[in-house]
Amino acid sequence: MRQSNGKYYVRFVVDGVEYNEPTGLAATERNRKKAERMEAAARELVLTGKAHLLRITSTPFSDAASAFLAWAEGEYPRKDGELSGTFKRIRSSFSYIKVFFGKAIVNSITEGHLDDFKSARRKMGVKEVSIRNDLHALSLFFQYCVRKHWCRENLVRKIDMPSSKDAVRMNILSPATERLYFETIGYLDRAAKFRPSPDQNTYADLRDFAILMLQQGFRPEELVAMEKSDVDLIHRHARVRTSKTRAGRRRLKLTLESVQVMKHRLTVPGRFLFPSPKTTDHHRSIHWRSHDEVIEAMKGRPGAAEFVMYDFRHTFATRAALDGMTLPVLAATLGHAEGDLKSVAKYVHVKSDDLDAEADRIEELRVRRSKSFAGFLPGTGAEDGEQEGKIVKSRGTAE
Repeated sequence: MRQSNGKYYVRFVVDGVEYNEPTGLAATERNRKKAERMEAAARELVLTGKAHLLRITSTPFSDAASAFLAWAEGEYPRKDGELSGTFKRIRSSFSYIKVFFGKAIVNSITEGHLDDFKSARRKMGVKEVSIRNDLHALSLFFQYCVRKHWCRENLVRKIDMPSSKDAVRMNILSPATERLYFETIGYLDRAAKFRPSPDQNTYADLRDFAILMLQQGFRPEELVAMEKSDVDLIHRHARVRTSKTRAGRRRLKLTLESVQVMKHRLTVPGRFLFPSPKTTDHHRSIHWRSHDEVIEAMKGRPGAAEFVMYDFRHTFATRAALDGMTLPVLAATLGHAEGDLKSVAKYVHVKSDDLDAEADRIEELRVRRSKSFAGFLPGTGAEDGEQEGKIVKSRGTAE
């Protein structure tokens, strides 16, 4: 190991070949142990036939992050002029990641630094699902850096990720929460008429948007991008043309309540069902501040709960499954790939009350079936089915 211009350099000879690589560390006593470990790791790479991995340059994190984001924007192309949702999520994560790591040399970052990053995010009150998204973005970053020879490995693979179970944030709306949500929208909509606002229709639009998600299970980004030409009221169909997956591009049968909402949406200006309040040439963003205002106004009232707009889709899926929709049909309705039942299953949340209700429903079906077949089974009569019905009824009364 040697020093040059105030920096430590790895320097050793194997089989007559000299290897000389920068460590990116300042030549201080504090960094000596770390530099020696880097030298030992470099020697191990050479001895195991991986000398090509030594071509590591001292690249500041901020510069590497800018190059990575430029690459990611091209890797996840725009759809209909809109930035990819995946790229937006990566860019959002890096808004703080770049601040945290600053000008640190990419190759000098350790697993300990990543643990410090997780701790810093938790102290900020960031939810586990967001920390998990940040780490996935960092994982892609380190994979990119390995290919650019800015670091040797993807460090994210060496640390503990927040549990996917803890990271899932799904809230299924109860009837009381749903009723309160729409009552609050109505109250805020009436109040908004008495004050000047560039977006007078925000609450009315939010009401229609929530109804369509609850009735049809659209993804938010699918619904905002939907155009009037995608709706066929005669045959009660709506076609999803813009979706994040090929399976997401589908045709859905509209419920009667959805038809009534669509009739109103077809009268708004512009080609989109939910046009932007600034210009009818574009559609609304999927992030509506008015939804957060509704949630805030609900607080302290019976049925109040905090949830995101995507939970309308989760609620649709759970209710559809409990109403008897088969998982393959539900998967197709939600826009999941054929056979991708695992993704659908995570949307469905069943409570104890639901289990009780389903058991009662199955028992009633069996009672009706026994009545229907009583006269055709040897040694039985209609009175057998009637007696079983009385037992079910008395059991319910006793409970």
